[in-house]
Amino acid sequence: MRRSVLLLCTYAPRPQFLTLIRELIAYPFAYIVVVDDGSPKKCEPVFEELVRHKEVRLFRHSSNLGIGAAIKTGFRRLVADNDSDSIICSDADGQHAPGDVWRVTQACERNPEAVVLGSRVFSQHVPLPNRIGNLATARIFEKLKGVKLRDTQTGLRGFPAKYVSELCVIPQNRYDYETAQLLKLLQMNVPIHELEIATIYNDDRDSHFNPLLDFYRIYRVLFDSWWGS
Repeated sequence: MRRSVLLLCTYAPRPQFLTLIRELIAYPFAYIVVVDDGSPKKCEPVFEELVRHKEVRLFRHSSNLGIGAAIKTGFRRLVADNDSDSIICSDADGQHAPGDVWRVTQACERNPEAVVLGSRVFSQHVPLPNRIGNLATARIFEKLKGVKLRDTQTGLRGFPAKYVSELCVIPQNRYDYETAQLLKLLQMNVPIHELEIATIYNDDRDSHFNPLLDFYRIYRVLFDSWWGS
């Protein structure tokens, strides 16, 4: 049986994060890694409760370094432990249904040479700025790189563990890391598969994505890659 580990990176999680963890523990992951990206002290009760779950391993940044830096911290720990076949990254804000997280995990286990993206469908109920930004990014990605991906910004991704050491050397540390990650995988000639998942937007969730600044960073990564090719 293949061993799949779930990686969640969080900053300033609400108590609802613990509900998500309990739902994810119900699935047969080898274990769950949580990286705290420098959350404020007020979040300590959440982490104190979190570590009571024997299925969870917690690693922490002393300051906020960015989602990309947190993912790389998790990857490095897992590379060092060398006890997993697949590593599944998922957003920690409830944007991905636990059932979809497990579907991506199963798809990754069935395709040990490919990266699997949980790709959202941006219908009318998705907030307009999010819909425009994500669709535009996917279109630009296709025009510049010649690869059509429906959702280049999804945080739900399944990786064969053998690839992740290469993904630790990517210099970007914020949301642009996930775009740079796709570019690196293309450079490595890794097949990328997409699996359609539910699109969940909760008005109560805290988003740390800054549309103006983060889309600028993402587009800079894309155009730098195009100019350098």
